[in-house]
Amino acid sequence: MPLDFQFSEEDVAIIIDEADVGQACAQCGKCTGFVMHKWRHTCFMCRCPRIKHTICNKRNVNIRARLGLPEPEEKAMSFNRHASVSAGFTWIPPGLEIEQLKQYFGRLNPEEIPKIGTAGEKYRDLQIITQWPRHDLDVKYCRRMQTSAEKDQFKKMRYDIVRNGDFDVGFAQICPKRGMICAGCKLNLKASEVVVSAPKLNVMAWHPDCFKCTTCEEPLIDLAYAVKDNKIYCGRHFGEKLKQRCGGCDELIMGARVEKTDDGMFHEDHHNCTKCEKKLDAYRVINQAHYCDDCFLEQTGTPCFKCKKVIQDGEVTLEDQGQTYHVKCFACDDCRKPIDKKKFTRRGHKKICTDCIEKRKPKLCGKCCGRIEGDAIKFDGKLFCDGCFSCAECRMPLSETAYKRDEDHLCCMACYERSHSKTCSECRELISAGSRIVTHESKNYHPKCFACTKCHGELEKRFTICDGKRYCKACAAKI
Repeated sequence: MPLDFQFSEEDVAIIIDEADVGQACAQCGKCTGFVMHKWRHTCFMCRCPRIKHTICNKRNVNIRARLGLPEPEEKAMSFNRHASVSAGFTWIPPGLEIEQLKQYFGRLNPEEIPKIGTAGEKYRDLQIITQWPRHDLDVKYCRRMQTSAEKDQFKKMRYDIVRNGDFDVGFAQICPKRGMICAGCKLNLKASEVVVSAPKLNVMAWHPDCFKCTTCEEPLIDLAYAVKDNKIYCGRHFGEKLKQRCGGCDELIMGARVEKTDDGMFHEDHHNCTKCEKKLDAYRVINQAHYCDDCFLEQTGTPCFKCKKVIQDGEVTLEDQGQTYHVKCFACDDCRKPIDKKKFTRRGHKKICTDCIEKRKPKLCGKCCGRIEGDAIKFDGKLFCDGCFSCAECRMPLSETAYKRDEDHLCCMACYERSHSKTCSECRELISAGSRIVTHESKNYHPKCFACTKCHGELEKRFTICDGKRYCKACAAKI
């Protein structure tokens, strides 16, 4: 439906002068210099967002001029470039004395203070470009809008914003009255402290560091704000309260046909792969940008040669013949179990683990060297057939009985006892290996056999010998 009134390019005069062509990319670090994409607000060279490049304003910005707002009637409340630079800043809140200015900046993070030659200077520049996108302010920067109907809708939106006074610039002052509460942190405001007031919401006041966009919670740069439902916003998020923003071109959607996804809206012809520009049905997301499966793999890293899935940052990998694998995917082609890179044998294009190689080998007896059919007995790293795994003395099989190693051969327990036991000089019987032995004059005895001749009690360390016979101390005294 056509609009019933006409707009001209001069309806809302704004001043925007940004430098972007050839600027380096702070996101990927690989870009040779920013070149604007034909319809996206991204770089044609690296595909990163325009705002991620080191773009800047060519001159110190008057935020009112960027938004198309008139200067305030009270001249002292206007932005004064000369006063700002003289104080060492690219911007200072108008109307404050030196001590009040120190108090104001004392509430901000150091990196947010627009001091000349510091990170704060660049921060302010970038926040102006981010919070008040030029394609939200002037139709000539809208690369998607081609029809007169779309352009007229955009101009009407801008006209209504100006007519309704939705955009404005706050000002800093000493807290105007006692008992006020910060509209941001809800803490009491002291009567002597510097606060920020918003003319569109004149009953409210904020600490300087609490004057933030309701959506992104970033400090509102140069105190510029927009009002919607008694809440303050930066220009970007205010625009998104009025219209949907296209996830492809970043512009507000003006009545065109749209495509809705799980994470946003797109102009119907803008839901394309960020890299290859192919129309997307299914998609993958990297840093809020949409990619087809093929480009996603290229962007995110090396795919596993086996499963073809992307190897994520921090995952442990294996390299083999120029190919990269997940550890779990580098597996034996026989048993499918993961294998250590140093513990396999290559058979053509197949990788066979050590265990599977062993299973394929014929089992040979470590003693007779004959082929073992059926189960083998494994001992000391060698395989034996049942007949060869036997006692070295009596040849009895040892597979189901106890045995001991005797130097370089094995013996059953009976043969081991026989060969290692000593004979008692008294009873002439064997003394079991490991049993207690009493030795006297190079002869061995069972403890019970080395006894007193008279009382037959076991002798202790001290005893008496009389006529070749042994007596305990008590019996020796009676002799």
